[in-house]
Amino acid sequence: MGDLPRLKLIVTRLREKTPNIPFTVKIRAGFKCVNAVEVAQMLEDCGVDALAIHPRLQSQKFEGQPDYVLAAEVKKAISIPLIISGGVVNWKTAKMVHEMTGVDGFLIGRGIWGKPWKLKELKEHAAGNEYKLDTKMVIDCALKHFDYMLEYYGPHGLYAFRKHLPFYVRGVPEATALRTKLMTEESADVIREGLLYIASKGE
Repeated sequence: MGDLPRLKLIVTRLREKTPNIPFTVKIRAGFKCVNAVEVAQMLEDCGVDALAIHPRLQSQKFEGQPDYVLAAEVKKAISIPLIISGGVVNWKTAKMVHEMTGVDGFLIGRGIWGKPWKLKELKEHAAGNEYKLDTKMVIDCALKHFDYMLEYYGPHGLYAFRKHLPFYVRGVPEATALRTKLMTEESADVIREGLLYIASKGE
């Protein structure tokens, strides 16, 4: 976003090479200065089918409040669908952001870490339904996630799962000491047994 001629060239070439599949691009508010509206309009002209925006500058990383006013300006400036990323963690925030911006959808990143049920929760709350979550459901998700990672990565899946483990057991009674042990454990069976123990304490 700091070099628009190069960005235009890259996107144009990619569009030429992918004429028959949906082509989406994700942008920020800008690189060092805000230029999201200009970039969004250019991307639409290049044939992009939909756009996602994380309304913070690249230099901000994940700090500060997402600029929803800017996202609303981008939405008004283009005719293709706009999806927003940043700050949406539940139905309340999703509703607020939609009302402020008029966006067509949401990308949820950090808000779904260790919460693979989050999309179902949002769907139920959007429909006005209650969504109940208990420790057993959380640990069942963790176990399934763990098994998937072992299946996909092989033995390395055990180590790859460690970064996800704290999100699943956060706030679970008596989990702190066990979490520390599981984060250094080398046995998949021991990790599985530890998670099952946590589930039993939450019943």
